[in-house]
Amino acid sequence: MNVSSMPHREPGARPASVGTAVKLLYAALGLSIISSLIDRSWIPEKIAGARWPEWVLFGAIGLIVFGLVFLLIYMIGGGKNWARIIYLVLYILMILSLPLSIKRFLQSVSNGPALGILNLVQVVIQGIALWLVFQRDSSAWFKTMKQARADLSMHR
Repeated sequence: MNVSSMPHREPGARPASVGTAVKLLYAALGLSIISSLIDRSWIPEKIAGARWPEWVLFGAIGLIVFGLVFLLIYMIGGGKNWARIIYLVLYILMILSLPLSIKRFLQSVSNGPALGILNLVQVVIQGIALWLVFQRDSSAWFKTMKQARADLSMHR
């Protein structure tokens, strides 16, 4: 099926696949935050024994990272093609780093199998969401949104 045979949709009418993907990405972000709060094995030993100012700095960095991921998801939901590409690149880098983080993953499983399952579910949810935002109807919508923004800026 080519793009011209797809039903006409206004630029703002987001396909269900993108809506579902955005919800899944927000759910994965929530799971990531929960996992980070529960699992302390990722905290470097130097920080684990640190005073409160270092914890504040470490927490601020975490908030910035989670905030940037939230922003990426929001932009994906708004039809920004660059956001879905950046999220895909970050996901691929995470998948490629899995062999390096197997030790940490096994450590988190030894701390509690629920935590390991939570991390695995998060990765699977992100993969499904990315698959959804790169489906044919989703890609056509992102292209339509990009064209609509270009047309709007041209008429200003």
